[in-house]
Amino acid sequence: MELHVNMTGLEGEGTFKEAAKRGLLAGEGGHATGYEMSLIARAVANGQRTWE
Repeated sequence: MELHVNMTGLEGEGTFKEAAKRGLLAGEGGHATGYEMSLIARAVANGQRTWE
C-alpha cells in the first residue's frame, strides 16, 4: 500500500526524521503529527513496510 506524507504547513518543524524523533520521545500527547510520523518510521524499521 502506498503512503504519502505531506509536510505542507510544517516548514518550521524540520524534516520528517526530526518530527518522527520528537514523536518517539514525546509520545502521542502534545506532538500528534510527530507521533504519527514515528509510527511510519517504526513500521519501516521493523520491516512492516518499505521506505520506497
